[in-house]
Amino acid sequence: MSCVQCGRTDKRTETNRKHCNRCNDLWKTYRLTHTQYENLLVEQDNQCQICGTEPDPDGKRLAVDHCHTTGRIRGLLCANCNTAIGLLYDNKELLQNAINYLK
Repeated sequence: MSCVQCGRTDKRTETNRKHCNRCNDLWKTYRLTHTQYENLLVEQDNQCQICGTEPDPDGKRLAVDHCHTTGRIRGLLCANCNTAIGLLYDNKELLQNAINYLK
C-alpha cells in the first residue's frame, strides 16, 4: 500500500513508514490531507489552539480536534488540552463549571 498523500511506496526506512502511516491515518480518520494538517499548523503559529504549547520536537504531533457529532475539524490541540475537553464531553456548561470552580 502506498501513501495516499505523497505516493511513497518505499517503506523500508523508518522515516518513510512513519510519514506514510501518519498521512494515511489523517486521511482515513478525518479526511484531512497532510498538506491541510500542515496548513492548520501554520495558521495556529505552530502551537496548540488552547494553551499555546508547541509540538514535541521528538515527533509528538498536535491532535486533530473535531466535533464528534458533525465531524467538523475545530483545530489542533496538544494531548493535554484535547484530553481535557474530551473528558468534559465537549460540554460548554461543564467547562464553565470547571472555570467557576477554579475561581
